[in-house]
Amino acid sequence: MQFTINRSEFIKAMNHVSRAISSRTSMPILTGVKLELDETGLTLTGSNTDISIETKIPFSDDQAKLEQTQPGALVLPASFLLIS
Repeated sequence: MQFTINRSEFIKAMNHVSRAISSRTSMPILTGVKLELDETGLTLTGSNTDISIETKIPFSDDQAKLEQTQPGALVLPASFLLIS
């Protein structure tokens, strides 16, 4: 998966989904954010054992300036992606 995006729009989306992520959980996968890039845009998903929050950044969003190089999906630790 490879893409480029406006940094401030990515941070805004990350801050939104990070509300559902717990740093203390017995399931390590729940400390991560799922990023999925497909033909419609970028989807970010954060979950804990109670709720999931998903946000979509479409290619048509002029502010995000999302460009796809290669589609794909992955889960990365939220602490790795959360930027102040």
